[in-house]
Amino acid sequence: MTTDQVGLLRESWDAHAHEWIKWVRAPGRQDSYWRFHRERFLSLVPDAGQLTVDIGCGEGRVGRDLQKLGHRVLGVDWSYTMCRASEKHPERSPAVVGDAADLPLADRSADCAIAFMSLQDIDDMQRTVEEISRILEDDCPLILAIVHPMYSGGRFFSLGESTDNYFVLKRSYLKQERLVSTDGDGSLTVTFFREHRPLQAYTQALIKAGFNIEQLIELTDDDEARDRDGIPVFLDIVARRRPREKPADSMRIDSSNHSTAQTLSRRPYRNHRRYQTRPGRAQITRAPLNSLPLHTDPPAAAVIRFASRSWPYLSGLIVIAAAAAAFLVNSPLR
Repeated sequence: MTTDQVGLLRESWDAHAHEWIKWVRAPGRQDSYWRFHRERFLSLVPDAGQLTVDIGCGEGRVGRDLQKLGHRVLGVDWSYTMCRASEKHPERSPAVVGDAADLPLADRSADCAIAFMSLQDIDDMQRTVEEISRILEDDCPLILAIVHPMYSGGRFFSLGESTDNYFVLKRSYLKQERLVSTDGDGSLTVTFFREHRPLQAYTQALIKAGFNIEQLIELTDDDEARDRDGIPVFLDIVARRRPREKPADSMRIDSSNHSTAQTLSRRPYRNHRRYQTRPGRAQITRAPLNSLPLHTDPPAAAVIRFASRSWPYLSGLIVIAAAAAAFLVNSPLR
């Protein structure tokens, strides 16, 4: 089933957020993260650095595990309900409400980024990858996990009385298509809202955004009762931000008159809020955001910049005023 009738992926996930939270926090831990994916994914994440950003953090399960490994984590998710659940958990993981395709973080402000099972659930995947590239320092990793494009392009089924599971591609593998599927365990059910994309959509997005792909790891469900060990279900990718090109020399000599001209190449200022919230809702995070490199430009900073740039002129006026005052005090005309 396509998602034409349910709107954007992020809105669909937000509408079913409580369902998802119950599913992943159920005592039986039937979700694939707990059954076989967790240790494999965490083993790909490097040692803790300055800041690890969790893109599409959901209710915070991966962030909590990374904090136990010493990471300083900031989660970003469009769903207010998800972020609130991450904040209210006994093992709280900081999270802010924000758009993955317009991250509320400054350039080169993180040294690690993860996107666990979120890119296939995000509307603008290409722009999201570009934003992750923007906030990462050079030579720093992005570790992501997605539903394997082969798996999202087909389904398992049984023929007659046979106990064997067969897998068939039921749509064009190369065609992007938004999908809705459900899973259940006892009284629990969960609905997934995703977009099937071919593998090349992800690899090209990474390369275009400035990443080198270091590892592609295909995972299958080892549970023999599910009989799915012959098909890759998930795909883990490790990519690394390529060093940015060094800016051209900012000073050039005009040989005609030997004057020096300065060439500037500055990215236009982006007037982000410190973090984004849903309209009409209060921000719920209690994270120490004043210590994070969020994309802000407070009035105090503007005053400081103005004063620093104007100081040569102000100092000259002060000297002139002092000289005039001294002249008037010592003038014989008084």
